[in-house]
Amino acid sequence: MRKDYFNKLEFKKAIEIIEVNPLESKLRFEEYINKYPEDYYAYVYYIGTLITLKEFDQAENMFNELNIKFKRNGHFCNQTEKLKLLKQNISFVKLRLLVNQGRYEEAINLINEPFQFSNDIDLNSVIYYCNKKLRQTKSRNRESHSYLIRQITEYKESDFKDHIKKHSDDFNINAENPNESIFNPNFPIKNIIEEIKKYISSSDKKICPGFYEDVYIFKYDECGRDNGKLVDYFKVVCFNNTQEFITMYPVDKCENLPTIDINYLNTNNKQKVKRMSQIERFNKKYKLD
Repeated sequence: MRKDYFNKLEFKKAIEIIEVNPLESKLRFEEYINKYPEDYYAYVYYIGTLITLKEFDQAENMFNELNIKFKRNGHFCNQTEKLKLLKQNISFVKLRLLVNQGRYEEAINLINEPFQFSNDIDLNSVIYYCNKKLRQTKSRNRESHSYLIRQITEYKESDFKDHIKKHSDDFNINAENPNESIFNPNFPIKNIIEEIKKYISSSDKKICPGFYEDVYIFKYDECGRDNGKLVDYFKVVCFNNTQEFITMYPVDKCENLPTIDINYLNTNNKQKVKRMSQIERFNKKYKLD
């Protein structure tokens, strides 16, 4: 009897922690692949996790290994739908790798290959980003496009600051449906932005979970709420290797991500009574526990 070539439960356990603990996820996928070397979809997720962790050379090596393995499996290659899905998944993570490595022309060529990507994937911003880097983008009326395209076209910090107002206490005070992530009223957003610039693009404590985004996690106790929970971390997303901010908001479950502690700016611990009164008003306003 042919032995199992995958384990749904183990596979799920490795996937579930990719966003909150990519290093542990990487280790689980390595163990999984050793046990189930014919589960080619696991290789794709493993490669994606390597990219998130900035292990680009290892991701490249695994692409080469995967291509050899599945092409040698005639039984798998004869299953049209499974093969198509695998190739689409491979193209997705391959594109992530190319853009993160700055191989923009190769990325555009991959996008232009027929039937490489699922129709569910919106690649417009990726195409525009790569063309901008290659200086092949035609001039646009900046203000007539989405926030992200505007920032790719011409970055403006003022637009970023306006964009993250939706995560401020003042913006949400009268909102019928408050944002899920809100900075506490005593969180000095403007000062924080200026301070973290010294870390952005110079620190290796970042992850690369997307195509052209660097993600930094900063620790600042009681900085805000994420889904009603008081949290000690906030996320900053920038364009690759720049100090050009895309967004910023409080976030939960960051204990196992690379973080930069900026609690030296946090005066809350020195102002306990004032802090508690502010937080109590904040909780009452949004009916939080």
